[in-house]
Amino acid sequence: MADKTPSLTSLADASDMVCHTSISALPAKNRMYQTWLRHMLKEAWPAALHLTESVERFSSGKESLSEDPAESGFALANLDKLDKPQSFWDYLNRDVEGKPKGWRTMNFAECMQVAASASAVKTDDVLKSAYDWAKLGEATVIDIGGSSGHDSVHLAQSFSNLRFVVQDLAEVQASFDRQVPEDIKGRVTFEAHNFLSPQETKGDVYLLKSVLHDWPDKYAAKILRNLLPHLQSGARILLVEAIAPPDTAAIPFATLGRMMNAADLHMLQFFNSQERSLQDWTRLLAKVDERLAIKYVSEVPGAMHQFVEIGFKG
Repeated sequence: MADKTPSLTSLADASDMVCHTSISALPAKNRMYQTWLRHMLKEAWPAALHLTESVERFSSGKESLSEDPAESGFALANLDKLDKPQSFWDYLNRDVEGKPKGWRTMNFAECMQVAASASAVKTDDVLKSAYDWAKLGEATVIDIGGSSGHDSVHLAQSFSNLRFVVQDLAEVQASFDRQVPEDIKGRVTFEAHNFLSPQETKGDVYLLKSVLHDWPDKYAAKILRNLLPHLQSGARILLVEAIAPPDTAAIPFATLGRMMNAADLHMLQFFNSQERSLQDWTRLLAKVDERLAIKYVSEVPGAMHQFVEIGFKG
């Protein structure tokens, strides 16, 4: 019996048919990739178009770029047509007529899950393998800005010795409740918290994954400063961030270099922030508290994100 499956050549010759590529098939089949695509086209694109204007208006002639998120390219795009420009965070938290409460925040949480998979080495794999979680013993990890809990769920399924408290804005809890499997709900809980406020929950590890790159130095310093009282009791901070290379360093993977540059511009046009090098992190820690030091940096070839462990010197 002859194979009736059409060949690629015959499909290409058919004027009334369109074939997906492997890339275009992703958003066609996966709702979260659709959300990511909408974010890029409807939010990131307008922000990029206004980036030059924001730098000229708010940073021209100054020694450094503006650190006000409401003076970013995204803010000037003014997607909600307000009288006063709003930061991306205010935009996310603004209620939209005809949409459920927290709709934008939940969409952004899905975008972050897609972003975590955009690397030669998946961030989920880095989370599990690039840090010695077993050495912590029975420990509580505070997942600050942990969104819907994707990372905590992933780690809890691999390390039964760990308990996780996912902290984020209250609007995210509905997404969190859908995300966490029944068998680990006793070890992964949600707590409404704004990380710009003092940290009151005691933990052994304070995990900030892809959080501080969204914030200019003065805000990033405040977020870290809120954790200092707990470090005095022996806790540690774990950052998972895209570590920019020094200006003179060569990036071993060309694609990784392009992704890093794109991410750096993304941070600038949305938040007036940046992807930081280890030198940048060292300078930031000095602004927070001179006792702070980088204790460990993971080195996973091909991975955009790495662990940076922070604690007191000595």
